[in-house]
Amino acid sequence: MNKVHFLFGIHIHQPIGNLDGVIENAYRQSYEPLLNHLFRHPQVRWNLHCTGPLWEWLDARHPETVEKIGAMVSRNQLELLSGGYYEPILPVIPDADKLGQIQKLNRYLQSKFQRAPKGMWCAERVWEPHLPKTIREAGMEYTILDDTHFAATGLTPDHLYGYYKTQEQHDLLDVFPISKDLRYAIPFLTPEKTIEIFKKASAKSFPGALPALTMADDGEKFGLWPNTHQWVYEEGWLEKFLTLLDENSDWLQTSTFSDYRKNNRPLGKIYLPAASYFEMWEWSLPTAASSEFEEIVRQTNNQENGSQIKKFLKGGFWRNFLSKYSEANNLYQKMMRVSEKVHRSENNFKKKSKRKGFKDSVESQSCSYLLEKSLSALWAGQCNCSYWHGIFGGLYLPLLRQAVYAKLIEAENLSEQVSAILQKNEIKKEKDISCPTVEWVDFDTDGVAEVIVESNSQNLYLAPGNGGVLFEWDFKPAHMNVANVLTRRPESYHKKILQNLSSDKPAASDSIASIHDIVQVKEKGLENLISYDWYPRASLIDHFLHPHTKESSFRRCQYGEQGDFILQPYDCASKKNGNSLSLNFYRQGLVWIGEDRREISVRKIVQCSNDDNTLKITYAITNHSFRMANELWFAPEFNFSFSVPDLEKDKSFTGLKEWARTDPYLFFGLRIGFSENTDGWIFPLETVSN
Repeated sequence: MNKVHFLFGIHIHQPIGNLDGVIENAYRQSYEPLLNHLFRHPQVRWNLHCTGPLWEWLDARHPETVEKIGAMVSRNQLELLSGGYYEPILPVIPDADKLGQIQKLNRYLQSKFQRAPKGMWCAERVWEPHLPKTIREAGMEYTILDDTHFAATGLTPDHLYGYYKTQEQHDLLDVFPISKDLRYAIPFLTPEKTIEIFKKASAKSFPGALPALTMADDGEKFGLWPNTHQWVYEEGWLEKFLTLLDENSDWLQTSTFSDYRKNNRPLGKIYLPAASYFEMWEWSLPTAASSEFEEIVRQTNNQENGSQIKKFLKGGFWRNFLSKYSEANNLYQKMMRVSEKVHRSENNFKKKSKRKGFKDSVESQSCSYLLEKSLSALWAGQCNCSYWHGIFGGLYLPLLRQAVYAKLIEAENLSEQVSAILQKNEIKKEKDISCPTVEWVDFDTDGVAEVIVESNSQNLYLAPGNGGVLFEWDFKPAHMNVANVLTRRPESYHKKILQNLSSDKPAASDSIASIHDIVQVKEKGLENLISYDWYPRASLIDHFLHPHTKESSFRRCQYGEQGDFILQPYDCASKKNGNSLSLNFYRQGLVWIGEDRREISVRKIVQCSNDDNTLKITYAITNHSFRMANELWFAPEFNFSFSVPDLEKDKSFTGLKEWARTDPYLFFGLRIGFSENTDGWIFPLETVSN
């Protein structure tokens, strides 16, 4: 048989904010046994990409594993890949951050293993055609993408046994196609059936190159994905597979990407479209379209020439998540705003460093230290997992969203400290104690301006054009977005729960199911928790409820809304008074009372000061009709991002003057005082997600 190269790559990652016990479980179930097996087969050469947060965790928790990785690098069994340090979606972050993140991981690998990386991993294989320029600027020579990207250009599987060159302006980059057949075979088919895929490839030959098949995918599929630990380790899949690689090494040669490039010419030139792996095209679509696309794919797969048709199917791409989920967009726009602040401080520091006497000053050293921390916090806040949702929780996991917000608020605080040092001698003394700043800006890029208030202790993000709601509330000392909640939305997989599908089907004797094929219900009664909101969850949402509304129906968002204030525009004006700022929101609308309607206005004044940790909110409800309106049921809604429900306090109350709660894990407290005895409903906002 002709010789075939197998380019075996493993990618392992843990997001910012994940729980230590979760990471330790991934280590025990997957990372440790996977590395141990590969270590015992020194003839099997392979490639590893590990993200910065996980390198840091391994350094702190399991340095012996880092040493074992180093030993495999030293004996030329293993090539380490770089990438964005905190696993950002590279195309959507600013160019300076792309470059900085890759260089940060380059420096780590060079320092730890004395090897400069030549290639890199693209998070979620999200690709856009402008990337080669920045990747080459960061010193990288190649990257690895899915064969989906290549098939979209019209190439067939017979054209994907090697690598290609792509270009942006004057920068050339090598790109390897990951075989979807291998990605779905390893480790789910038997080792013997997997070897058959390579035997078919051995019939291929190309001028100047030996055929190569690339499989680079998540390391978690080797033990952490459902049912894989028993299959891969206890039933011996991995040991059998590695043994077969050893036994067939006369024709099936494992190699690193760099060694293969050194000895084999590229297959040609290619220009790849914006793409990711195929499943991402489905997940990023709006829910209804996602369901349609899933059905089209199913029908296509059942056709005799389905694989030929399927390569021309395209759904959405990663950026669509920013329009699919408003919370993802808010998080992204927050990141972009903070990035601009951090780099503005960085540029101002560079300018001032040119002044005589500043470069070696204590202030300069302080700024340099703060900027380094600020950049690291910003880049950590670009960790991709919280910005989207597919088969894993992602955006739906509050602890991940909160961790990213925490890093972004930390970066913002640090950049403000740098600005304060740089401006220390340029600000008049009487302005040192000032009121909060107010800025009108189209924050969420929907064409309507939001208002952002920033003080020493808190940031308020409000939407006059969308009900005058408070959709982000940063408590800066704790790096905490108190308003970090998620709206309940339909998801395509909800129908599978409602149809009572389960994953109790036994796996075939010679394979196990991939995670993409599993429907698994991990809690009983989830179908009873599927409810959908018709408005985005925030605070200062102004309800006028039907008099027969019950807490249970309001919780399910199935109630009678009598007013037209939600999602509607409010007038807004700001007023400064000493170190205090007031925002005056006003709308005159309509409220139904029985079969009649009244002209009603709502005025709400939001007041804060520069160094105070409080908000004062004043409501005035006015009847502008000639008839009485004495049956109004006005209910402003607030949503707060506590880490867990409180079974003792998640109850309705009557006649309270104050309500308070302390979060046992996020270490912040919230107290609400009312001007008169008040009734209220309190309940957890729960989502049902993959």
